[in-house]
This record gives sequence, C-alpha cells and structure tokens, in this order.
Amino acid sequence: MNSRHAEIARLRSDLAQHQDLNAQLQSQKKHLETELMNLRERNRQDAEEIDKLNYQNELKSKESNDLTAQTRTLEYDISKQLARIDDLNKLIDSKTFDLKSKEAQLVECEGEIIQLKN
Repeated sequence: MNSRHAEIARLRSDLAQHQDLNAQLQSQKKHLETELMNLRERNRQDAEEIDKLNYQNELKSKESNDLTAQTRTLEYDISKQLARIDDLNKLIDSKTFDLKSKEAQLVECEGEIIQLKN
C-alpha cells in the first residue's frame, strides 16, 4: 500500500510537470501565432508597397518613353531647321556674290561714264 501511495505521488508530480510543460508550450504557441500574424501583416504591407512602387515605375517608364519620343521629334525638327539654315546661308552667299558682281559692274559703268564725260 505504501508503494501505491508513492506511485500516486510520483504520478501526481509527473502530471504537474507535464501540465507546466503544456502551459509553457501553449504560451510559446500563442506567442508564435502572434508573431506569425504580425509577419503576415508586414508581408501584406510590403506586397502593397511593392505594388505601389511597380505602378509608379510603370508611370515613370511611360513618362520616359513619352519624353524620348518628344526628344526625337525635337531632334528631327532641329535637323530640318539646320538644313533650312544651310539652304538660307547658301542663298545669302549666292546673293552676296551676285551683289558684289553687280557692284563691280556698277563701278565699271561709273568709270565709263566718267571717261565719257571727260
């Protein structure tokens, strides 16, 4: 009978230890579940931020493409204007040459007039 009481006492002690261990494990489980919930929330927020940044990146890429197209258009317009300037410079050179030629003729004619007057 005495050994039976000792066995019961030992079993009660084991039961108390297991209950304490179970309580610790339940506490750890609750803590880990809370940590998991926090990590999932952070992951959700990070995913939202990534989506937002991807959207902004798409907008900037579109803006960049638009600006590139505008730049090409402006470069084309500039090249047309530079060609026009070249054409006008050639015309000016031609007119200047004609003018100098006519001035030389005028000087020659004036010389003849002076000779004829004399």
